Amino acid sequence: MDDRPVLHDAVTLRHFSAANCLDVLEGVHGSLPEPRVAPAVLDEISAAADEGEAHCTQILAESWLGDPPELTRDERKLVNNLRIALSDGRRPPQGHRGEAQSIVLAEKHDGMLATDDNAAYQFATRRPALGPSRVIDTVEILRSAVEQDIITAQDAVDIADDMAAADRWLRPVHADKIRADYFEPDF
Repeated sequence: MDDRPVLHDAVTLRHFSAANCLDVLEGVHGSLPEPRVAPAVLDEISAAADEGEAHCTQILAESWLGDPPELTRDERKLVNNLRIALSDGRRPPQGHRGEAQSIVLAEKHDGMLATDDNAAYQFATRRPALGPSRVIDTVEILRSAVEQDIITAQDAVDIADDMAAADRWLRPVHADKIRADYFEPDF
């Protein structure tokens, strides 16, 4: 893994929290530079916690995520433009504030984006400042955890199963592939 910031979107954070595995996420990304989360992502998680989503309360207690940075006026304009693009051109844009802020911050800080929102993942991989090598999802994070000996490949399968049991779903590209050898590092 690169030694650059990883901006986490709400979907990915909620996946790990629902499976009671925020410690795995921290083990993989907690020592990387900040920022690790965008303001709108924490706002989204806080709103879900207020609605009774217990796993969101756990995320808000994670000090390793650090403080989200403020966005400049120009960055807020770019966020709005990205939200429109993520909303298929609809104005006003529908949602996607957390994903858009995370993309802007990942680009600004020469970082990476961690998202399991399929549309945001695909969109971010087409951004010249990110591209496919700087956009990751839960499966790629679990593979890194296996490669770093934080968990075993079977633990990764169990975590993915726990996410599914909590109604948290991996990106469709991973459907029907979740088994231990899928998480083994390619050396």
